[in-house]
Amino acid sequence: MSLSALARGYLFIGIMLPGFAQAQSDDQALLEVFGQSSRQLSSQQPLNNQPARVTNPPAANNKAVAGELAALKKQIATQQQVIKQQQAMIASLKRSTPSAKRKVADPQSDIQRDSYSLGQSIAANAQGQLKLIDDAGITLDRDQLGQGILSGLQMTSALSSHETATRFQALEKRVSQMLPEKITAAYQQLDKQTVGQQPISNTHGIRWFTRYSVNNRLQPEQKVAVQVIVKTRDDKIINDFSDDNVTFNAQLPALMYEAMSLTGKGGGVEGWALAKDIADREPLPAWIAPYELIHYILSIK
Repeated sequence: MSLSALARGYLFIGIMLPGFAQAQSDDQALLEVFGQSSRQLSSQQPLNNQPARVTNPPAANNKAVAGELAALKKQIATQQQVIKQQQAMIASLKRSTPSAKRKVADPQSDIQRDSYSLGQSIAANAQGQLKLIDDAGITLDRDQLGQGILSGLQMTSALSSHETATRFQALEKRVSQMLPEKITAAYQQLDKQTVGQQPISNTHGIRWFTRYSVNNRLQPEQKVAVQVIVKTRDDKIINDFSDDNVTFNAQLPALMYEAMSLTGKGGGVEGWALAKDIADREPLPAWIAPYELIHYILSIK
C-alpha cells in the first residue's frame, strides 16, 4: 500500500522542478548578455592587422563596464549555486522517498521474512488504533498520518515532543469517552443476536448455544477431531483451526476447553461474546475493537 504522503513527496519535487527550469533559463539569459558584452568588446579590436586608431574612453566608462561584468559574473555564480542546491535536494528526495510504482519482491531470506512479519504486526496495531479513531468520529488527514509515520521511522518530527504528546493524549481521551457508549450498544446488539435462543452456558461473558446435540459429553483425555472457527459478526475470519488429534484436557486453550466440555463426539456448539470479555482468555488480533461481537464455532467429529 502506497501512502498518499509519498505522492506528496513527488508533488514537492514537481514544485521544485519549475524553479530548477527557471534557474536554467535565467542562467542562459545571463550568459547571452555576457556574450553580447564580450562581442561588443571584441568588435572594438583592430581587424586584419591594420593599425587601429586608439581612443582613450573616459575612465568612468571603463569602470562602468568592469562593474557590469563583475555583476554579471556574480549573478551567474549565484544561479549556478542555486541550481546545484536544487539538484542536490531533488536527488535527496528521490533517494529518501520510495516510489509508489516500485514493486518490492516477496520476502525470501530469514531476515526479509522477519522484517515483513514485523511490518505486518505494526500495520495490524495501527489498524486497531485507526478503527477506534474512526468509530469515535475523529477526522484525520491521511496524508499527514502517513508523513508522521515516515518521519517517525526517520527519527525526525515537524512538531515538538511536547505538542506531539499533548495531541496524542487528547485523541486518546476522546476515544476513551466514546468506549462506554459503544460497549453498551454492543451488548444491545448481542441481545438481539441471541434473542429467542436458550443458552446452555453463560459464563465469563460468553453465551454458549447448542448447534448439534449429542447424548454424551467428552471424557477426560479423550482424543477427537476438532474444528474451530472464530470470526466477527460480519464474518471476518479471525481463526480457522482443524486438528484430527486433540486430547480433551485442561491443557487446551481456555475457550476450546470450555466449548468441548459442553458437547461430545459428533456434537457442536457456538458462542457469542464481546471481544473485551474474551480477550484475556482468547488471543485476538490488534485490529479487533473491544466492542466487536465475536462468534466462536466448535464442531467435534
